[in-house]
Amino acid sequence: MQKQEKMNDYIAPEKNQDTEFWWEGVENHELRIQACDDCGKQWFPPVHSCPYCASEKWKWVNASGVGSVYSWVVYHRAFHPAFKDDLPYTVLTVKLAEGPRIVGRLIQQNDDVEVYADMQVKATFYERNGNTLLGFTRV
Repeated sequence: MQKQEKMNDYIAPEKNQDTEFWWEGVENHELRIQACDDCGKQWFPPVHSCPYCASEKWKWVNASGVGSVYSWVVYHRAFHPAFKDDLPYTVLTVKLAEGPRIVGRLIQQNDDVEVYADMQVKATFYERNGNTLLGFTRV
């Protein structure tokens, strides 16, 4: 009988050459997005060229972190053991003031925060198992 491997109790962020600078920003409590030098649009998630005009001339800019709730989901079931102690928790899709949509966990001070469309939020950063992660709090 084979011994079963223990599942990780934590899912570490996956970093690669496209996302490394973004994760470095998160570690420094900066929300970085990409901005095209040719068409001027900004986007997330990080990719190697502009998704709007295909230009490879772009730069990283610091986003304000302010935005509004576009959509959300409340998890009542852990789809991985790493999240079982967090239940229930809310994940937001936020439309940043700069335009791009980004996903992060709702970080709330109490349990009676009712989420609704267009609710104003701001980026916040929290620690989990030695990693800094992106979350959002209500403004």
